[in-house]
Amino acid sequence: MKNKKLEEVSFALHKIAAEYITGKTNKLSEGNYNIKQEIFVELTNECKKLKNALETNDIQKISEIIKRKNYLAEKFYNSTCIKWLL
Repeated sequence: MKNKKLEEVSFALHKIAAEYITGKTNKLSEGNYNIKQEIFVELTNECKKLKNALETNDIQKISEIIKRKNYLAEKFYNSTCIKWLL
């Protein structure tokens, strides 16, 4: 049961992030976030930056963003037990 709930939450978060990254929605929810939500917002923003950098082929910028994204993905996993897939 617990794993099923975690899978559902993971799917929902990844769907929200994918819609934001691809521009289907313009912003993430605003408000006072707890630490898990802050990490999610930071991570999603880094993924959007990466998408934009990939479109411009800026190798240096891509490399920097990937390092930051990987750091945030690990931090997200450590706080939620959800592996970041984007």
